[in-house]
Amino acid sequence: MPLHNIDTNFLDTLPNHYENDHIVEDEITTNMDKIKLFPMTIKNEDDLIHNIAIIATRSKDFWYKLLKEKRNMTKEEAYQQISQSASLFKAVLEYVGYSKTP
Repeated sequence: MPLHNIDTNFLDTLPNHYENDHIVEDEITTNMDKIKLFPMTIKNEDDLIHNIAIIATRSKDFWYKLLKEKRNMTKEEAYQQISQSASLFKAVLEYVGYSKTP
């Protein structure tokens, strides 16, 4: 989420952190179809670091967009943020050999 990756010197100008963190909390379990996984492959620790850096940079850039526009993220944007994290998590599980089936 973008507000976890920002300079807190701007606290008085921040979009509402609580509102952004909880924007889809009450509905996410009934809207799992809004989380779109995209391909991500992790073959080694360098790949993991690279993918984390990409997501962190996108999140930071998104935060600055919200700050410039003086608004909170939309639900659609929240699901996009969640989709990035879910895709990374899935890639990590695959990297460590986790399988849903025994």
